[in-house]
Amino acid sequence: MSHLEFAKTPPMGWNSWDCYGASVREEEVKAHADFMAKYLKEFGWEYIVVDIQWSEPQANSTHYNAFFH
Repeated sequence: MSHLEFAKTPPMGWNSWDCYGASVREEEVKAHADFMAKYLKEFGWEYIVVDIQWSEPQANSTHYNAFFH
């Protein structure tokens, strides 16, 4: 793709940070990946990002799902 072309869509996927903050578990990631593969892949969804607050040196994932409750 040259600098004069545009992607047909933005990168399409799911990011764990948006739902779970730093407290996502493997089972939750797998459930979202399975759902996306079954229902959204045909529409161009293709990325699963596990984001556990990489930019924060004091990141704490011991408070499971405490971020948005």
